[in-house]
Amino acid sequence: MDLGSTLHDYTMGFRNTFSFFNNAVSLFFQFDYRHGGKFVSYSKQAVNWTGKDPITTFNDRLPFVVPNSVYIDENGEYQENTIPITTTDLNNYYSGEWNDQAIVLDKTYLKLREVNLSFRIPQKYTQRILMQSATIALVGNNLWLRTPSENNVVDPEISTTSNGMETEFGEIRGYPSLRTFGFKLNLNF
Repeated sequence: MDLGSTLHDYTMGFRNTFSFFNNAVSLFFQFDYRHGGKFVSYSKQAVNWTGKDPITTFNDRLPFVVPNSVYIDENGEYQENTIPITTTDLNNYYSGEWNDQAIVLDKTYLKLREVNLSFRIPQKYTQRILMQSATIALVGNNLWLRTPSENNVVDPEISTTSNGMETEFGEIRGYPSLRTFGFKLNLNF
C-alpha cells in the first residue's frame, strides 16, 4: 500500500534583519517552511497507546457504533452495523502494531528557526580597551513550531532511525526537539 512519499513537495524560508539606531541594535529572524511528505512516527503510536492523544478520548471513551458503518453477513450482504466498539477496540486501531497507517504523519511544518537580538557597543567604549568593535546578542533557536493537526506529537525534523537517507523515513520515540536560548559575544581587536 502506497501511503505517500517521504520527500517534501517544496521547501522555502524567509529571513530578515531589522536595524535600529544607526545599526546599533539589530533584530534577525528566520522562518522555515516544508510542505508535504510523510513519515512514520512511533512517538504517535506511544501517545495513542497511553491514551494521551485527544483522538483516544472520542465519545468520552464510552462504547459507540461507528457512524455509517456496515458489515458483511453470512450471505455476503452488507448490513448496517449495530455493534458498538469499545475503547480497547479503538485503542488497538490507533496503537496496534498491525496498523502502521495510523502513525504515518504529514511532514509539513512551519518553524521559527532563529531569533537574534544584538546590540553593538559604541566605539567610544571599545576603543578604550583597544578593540575595534564589540557586539552582544541574545539568541533563540527553534522557538515556535506549527504542524498539521494530525501531528500533535513530534517535530518532523527529529529522526532517531539512523544517518543519511534512513532519517527521512521517520522516528522511533525520539526526544522532543530542543528550544535553545543563548548569549553571544563578538569581540574584534
